Amino acid sequence: MLTLALELKTTLIAPHIVDSIVPLAQITADLIVIPRFKIQPVESYEKFEKDINVPACLTILHLVALGCMSEQEYIIRFWKLIRYDFILLMFSHNHPTVEYEMMIQLFSTSIFKDSVGAIVGGENYQIINYVLDRLTFPLVEIPPLPQSQELMDLETLSNLRLKLLQLLTSMTRSSFGSRAMAMHPFTIGRLVSLISDELDDLYDYRARHKESARIISFGTRLLYYLVTKYDNDIDMQQKLANIRGGSQKYLLCLSRLNFSEDDLVLESGIDPDVAACALELLEFVVTPEEGDAIHSAFSSQ
Repeated sequence: MLTLALELKTTLIAPHIVDSIVPLAQITADLIVIPRFKIQPVESYEKFEKDINVPACLTILHLVALGCMSEQEYIIRFWKLIRYDFILLMFSHNHPTVEYEMMIQLFSTSIFKDSVGAIVGGENYQIINYVLDRLTFPLVEIPPLPQSQELMDLETLSNLRLKLLQLLTSMTRSSFGSRAMAMHPFTIGRLVSLISDELDDLYDYRARHKESARIISFGTRLLYYLVTKYDNDIDMQQKLANIRGGSQKYLLCLSRLNFSEDDLVLESGIDPDVAACALELLEFVVTPEEGDAIHSAFSSQ
């Protein structure tokens, strides 16, 4: 009934129940998500499962957040009531993918100029670093399914990666969020690794061509934004050193993307502006002579 009422009268109801419903929804979900996060036996929390629906808790939180977005003071109040440890709990692949994706939706309402996520006072770069650790992990790894050794299927993984890239891109609206991503030890390196891996999939004739092309386009634009905006603040070589073969992957994927506009079959689907982004990034790391050599190498293929 509460969900229905919120759906019908979101902006009228949400601001008046935020103080009570936000803590309640979190502590209710805790009874399931904490044991799951700790990979405890199902028996330790199955007694709660008949009465507690975690997606329903997340749906209520999302509806309340949407209802609070009409006024800055309301949505800020909402995110002051969200616990940062609840965010970290939910951004775990020990939960079903649908819940992880619902948390992405909820988290997207937390992007402000001076903060992203739970508002606990101060700049809290360490807290957002923990969140970025979790958000960027699926960009470079295939997560296992909950309570299983089986890995997530590639179609689900592609959809998840696109949603994560869209969330990370939306965080660039926040000066705090964009700087946090640029300064984070792994975000830039993992974007490079993601683009490189997805390009490899294109050249291996994988069935995910359309999804890979979209991921490459989103990922390259985000990488371009972070590197060009914070060029004077980041040590790019250190960022690349945090991933295996980072420098080589960076140079190769930028070179490949630079030629993706030449009507090549395998690169079809990559957005036209991506080649220009790659060229500008490439010019940061190679001399004109090296650039000519790269051009000759790719032109002769």
